[in-house]
Amino acid sequence: MPLLVEDWDWKQTLSDDGQQIETLILTGTDFLVIPANRVAYPNPLLGWSSQTIGSVTYGPDPAETVIKDIVTANVVSPGDTARRVSALTVATDQGRGGSAIYKVVTPDPGAETGTENVPIQSSLMDMVRAVDEQSPIGVQVTLGDGELIFDCYEPRDLSEVAVFSASLGNLPEASLSAAAPTANVVLVQSKVTGANFTQVNGAGATNPWRCRGSASVQTDPACRGTGSATSSPWTSATA
Repeated sequence: MPLLVEDWDWKQTLSDDGQQIETLILTGTDFLVIPANRVAYPNPLLGWSSQTIGSVTYGPDPAETVIKDIVTANVVSPGDTARRVSALTVATDQGRGGSAIYKVVTPDPGAETGTENVPIQSSLMDMVRAVDEQSPIGVQVTLGDGELIFDCYEPRDLSEVAVFSASLGNLPEASLSAAAPTANVVLVQSKVTGANFTQVNGAGATNPWRCRGSASVQTDPACRGTGSATSSPWTSATA
């Protein structure tokens, strides 16, 4: 699977029979990081600072059509050119999947002082999961001739149980690591007059490979920018 290598590690171990084993470990992100790190705007023709409270509904259409319309609007041809990924194209829609619908919402942050109001903006992969729950559909980003191609596919039935265990011999090694989430794009929605929609960029914010989990924070005028923001390199989204 093609990926962007962000770090590497090498280790050497001895097997039970004294054989030397060398392992090169590459860590990074696959091409799905692009939709995973992108928020769907209610009006993709406008930048975040020009958004307004409201919603837009895609569908009912075939699941593939709904997904590709939203990805095209928010990654291929958004009005804010900084959000475009020039190397990405969307494959021709084949209308696969059953009927699906998806609503992109910018809520009214009606929180009172000291009260959180949960944002609804979701990443494009959150959208894919929501559509998949209505009609099974998969997505992939593959490497073409000098371009990245976003496409859908009809997934295999993987509903059967699979067990991996060292005792069964099919899990020779496993590891788990945890790290603090990072963000370099933060989208703020507020009731502060003249600053309802504000975007703050950090280093690498315009690089689709370096964008890391933005958060949408909602505030009321009395809070003046306070609130909670949670992000993850894998589940949250950038502008």
